[in-house]
Amino acid sequence: MDSELTITSPYYQLLKAQRDNLDFLMPQFYNGITRPVIDGFANAGTGSVSTASVYTDLANDLFDFEPEKVVFGFCISDCSASNSNANAAQAVTVLQELKSYNNNEFQCNGGAFFWVAANDPDGSWATAVSAETSTGCESEQPSLQPSSQPSKSSAPSTQYRPSSSPSESAMPSLRPSLNPSKKPSADPSWSPSTSPTSPPPTSSPTTPFPTRSPTPAPTRSPSPYLWYPDWTGANEGCINDGQEPAYMVNNPSYLSEDLETCCSN
Repeated sequence: MDSELTITSPYYQLLKAQRDNLDFLMPQFYNGITRPVIDGFANAGTGSVSTASVYTDLANDLFDFEPEKVVFGFCISDCSASNSNANAAQAVTVLQELKSYNNNEFQCNGGAFFWVAANDPDGSWATAVSAETSTGCESEQPSLQPSSQPSKSSAPSTQYRPSSSPSESAMPSLRPSLNPSKKPSADPSWSPSTSPTSPPPTSSPTTPFPTRSPTPAPTRSPSPYLWYPDWTGANEGCINDGQEPAYMVNNPSYLSEDLETCCSN
């Protein structure tokens, strides 16, 4: 009953402490301190407090701004003594006022229930009220059937299409460019060049004239053999015919690179 669900009620505080364990709450707005049918949802008069004040505390304080967990309770015909009866049209009006209250704050709500099923034998009351509770609120749950039109996703497309401008990549491409660049690279390449970087040889000698003074040391003989003393045969001094004896080969002190050195030894 609404009189037990005021914010100062111990029962209210008990429910608030357990709100994480509550799926929904079904307050009866009849036979108590509110008269939504006579006073309207937002006003008090016949009732000592407005229905809106009780409903707001339940939705935003007992629950954490969750009006969808508050199910509005009506009495169809058993509450004449407290002037709390609500026919189908009156219940629909109260629910419309609930949804439009405070700039549609409770447009999405927990719907309604009624007392008692025996007083709605043909279901006409439930049909009218159900039609009102099922409108005006977009569900956050996905529909069971696919939409006839595709939605426009904000996610990037997975199609592989080139961009209108080149991207800046830190890695070199695996294929050479079709057109060479007109400016040299600011950084040297990591791979060696396949062609020499030195300029081709000149077509004319770099020294225009031979030197006029002799070299301080004689040029070496073009012969591939070393000089050795010829102590056999004609004894002609030192020769370099490559026929030096084996003991001279094994003792390089007998061998010289030029004739002068060989003769002086």
